[in-house]
Amino acid sequence: MTFDFLPILFALLIILMSGAVAYLGDWLGRKVGKKRLTIWGLRPKHSAMIMTILMGVVISIFTILAITASSADVRRWLSEGRAAIHERDVAIEQRDQMKSQISGLDQQIADKSKELTQQRKKIMQQEAEIKKLTPTLAKLRSELTHLNDKNKALSGQYKLVQKDLLAEKAKLTVNKQKLLKSESDLAKVTSELVFGKTQIDEASKQLREIQQSNAELYNTNQQLSRNVSSLQTQEKDLKARLDEVSKQRDAVQTELEGIQTKLDEKQRQYNQLTEQVERMAAEARAYFNSTVIASRTEPLVFKRGEEIARVQLVPNLSQTGAQIAVTTWLRECRIEATARGAKERSSYPVAFLTSEEPSMSTEDIQMLVIRQLIRVPNNQVLIAYSNINAFRGEPVAMSLAVLPNPVVYRKNSVILETVIDGRAPDSAIFKGVRDFIRTQTSNKAEQDRMIPHLNSGKPLVVISDEEILALVQQIKATGRQIRLQATAVTDLRAADDMRLEYRLR
Repeated sequence: MTFDFLPILFALLIILMSGAVAYLGDWLGRKVGKKRLTIWGLRPKHSAMIMTILMGVVISIFTILAITASSADVRRWLSEGRAAIHERDVAIEQRDQMKSQISGLDQQIADKSKELTQQRKKIMQQEAEIKKLTPTLAKLRSELTHLNDKNKALSGQYKLVQKDLLAEKAKLTVNKQKLLKSESDLAKVTSELVFGKTQIDEASKQLREIQQSNAELYNTNQQLSRNVSSLQTQEKDLKARLDEVSKQRDAVQTELEGIQTKLDEKQRQYNQLTEQVERMAAEARAYFNSTVIASRTEPLVFKRGEEIARVQLVPNLSQTGAQIAVTTWLRECRIEATARGAKERSSYPVAFLTSEEPSMSTEDIQMLVIRQLIRVPNNQVLIAYSNINAFRGEPVAMSLAVLPNPVVYRKNSVILETVIDGRAPDSAIFKGVRDFIRTQTSNKAEQDRMIPHLNSGKPLVVISDEEILALVQQIKATGRQIRLQATAVTDLRAADDMRLEYRLR
């Protein structure tokens, strides 16, 4: 196979032309930059960049044309492209298939050659054996001549013996006929014997069935005898139990008298519970009436589903740690509710937990929450939400959510970025910065599973108008388009307030 120098020459030409393009582009850029030429009203810097690019493009085009003119393979590659590559791959595949077929045929030829060599060896061995047997064959031929002479002598004797044999065959035929008749008689006797044996088997089967029936009847008779004895024993036991039942009846009568006394006591307790229920119903009606009045006259302090307070928890809390965490969380909920204007009423504190199970008290719910928080291996957060619209002057009914609190953003990680034009008016820059921080960044944080403050109107990303104005002034001072990045100041967990740093790039 001849070595093709064209790819090496092509690679060397590309390397040389790349160096030429770099050199000429640099030379042309410096010349144009020094003369400060402009095209299409652009700045000299941009004009020099465009002319440098055009020089590289022109040199590349002339290089491709020169290679195309000098090489038929390149022209074919440019005209046919992937079709030529496909044809090459098909030819290579066919070549590989032919090679495999040739290898198979070579193997078959080798196998046939081995077989031919073995056959030749066998023929040579047989020829050697023939040479060894040739003297023996001559000896045998002489013996055969001698035997032929003996055979002629014996032929006369054979004819005499043959006559005697024919006479014996006639006798044998008569004896065969007698034997056939005897075999026929024996077959008849055998069939009669088989029929008799069949009848004996059926009789034996019937005998076994009769014996089995007799055994079952005997067992039934024995069982009836045992049943009679058992019934007699049961009669004695029933008499004894009747006496025992009479004694138990007297004891039950005495017990009934005691139960009647307890029933009277339970009736008294029931009457007391009825009075308590009526009193609680009156309190509930009063609470309902006050709630209706408050909804008409007092301002709303918590909307339904609004977050009241949240407390972040560390992993693997002990029972004491879980109790402290829940107590701290309830205290913050009640402080927030009191600050908004909620008040305790009768048996309800200013903020209390509720459950879907009406029979569970606030203490039962609190103990259930504590048990759920013990030995949890991950960070969590407790969040309280208002179950209903709560008005000033009434307590707040709360529901509880326990959510995972993983790290969502690492320190210095970029949460979101946008492009803002520093040449735009101040109002447009202010609106762009405000929308980016309070809307786009907050939406991105919610998508990344930061936990929002539901129905509270409190945004995820906290920033004052003064901080926004300071950013606007920095962007305006650049006088160009810049990238504004929102980055995490510290590691941020899902329940953290998002204090971010804003960088200009």
